[in-house]
Amino acid sequence: MQMPVFKKKIETLNKNRRTVLMVAGTGIISFILGKIFGPSINIFSKEIILSEKEFKNFRIIETNKEMKLYDKNGNEIFIIDKESFKE
Repeated sequence: MQMPVFKKKIETLNKNRRTVLMVAGTGIISFILGKIFGPSINIFSKEIILSEKEFKNFRIIETNKEMKLYDKNGNEIFIIDKESFKE
């Protein structure tokens, strides 16, 4: 016995729908994780973190080139360049 044509269409649509939902979900999850862990991960830059101090409302990270202040959400507030103090 053959399957009706509309059942074949429904099975094909369900496969495509699952694929689209899986790709969209993966993209959304990677975006959220990037926003959360982005400031603390230095994969592409050659800066070395020398010290990191966390306070209640902000965080200070000292690298080999600069000192950065972040708020509690991970946004950069202030950057101090160490080379500007050298003579």
